Amino acid sequence: SFLPASCSLSALTICVSVNLVLFIFGNLKLLTVRLILNCPVFRGTYNFIYGDAATHDFGVYDTFIISDVLHYLQPGEQEALLKKCIGNLAPGGSIIVRDGDADLTQRQKGTALTEFFSTKAIGFNKTSGLPLSFISSTQMRAIAARYGAVVEQIDNTKYTSNVIFIIKKPAHE
Repeated sequence: SFLPASCSLSALTICVSVNLVLFIFGNLKLLTVRLILNCPVFRGTYNFIYGDAATHDFGVYDTFIISDVLHYLQPGEQEALLKKCIGNLAPGGSIIVRDGDADLTQRQKGTALTEFFSTKAIGFNKTSGLPLSFISSTQMRAIAARYGAVVEQIDNTKYTSNVIFIIKKPAHE
């Protein structure tokens, strides 16, 4: 398992114990936070932080979840965020990243299509005006290695390049 034993996920897989994780949401973060905070099941159990992941000053956590966020950042910003998370990751902790893998070039077309609908056609996700930048698994592994971590990859999709990267920090440094 890539989460600590003391960590419990909800059925929606978006809520983790406050002592274990800082959530980094994409462009729907305010809506997501309001929905969760108004749900009686979660009231008082979880702590959600709303802010810009690139500039937010956060402490040490066992787990970070970065879901559908990195491609909205430019390559230098992607590395800076991953470096910050790895640097603030407790020994033995994990960073769970879900994003498109640019190395999967054929399936990347499916991901690009879904992003076209979410950012242009329907427009429920907003961009900074700069083009989307999908990280590759090659880049992800290089960044993790540069900062003393390793990467596992889970690929369960058929038509898109969306994968899950599990970045782990050794238990003892």
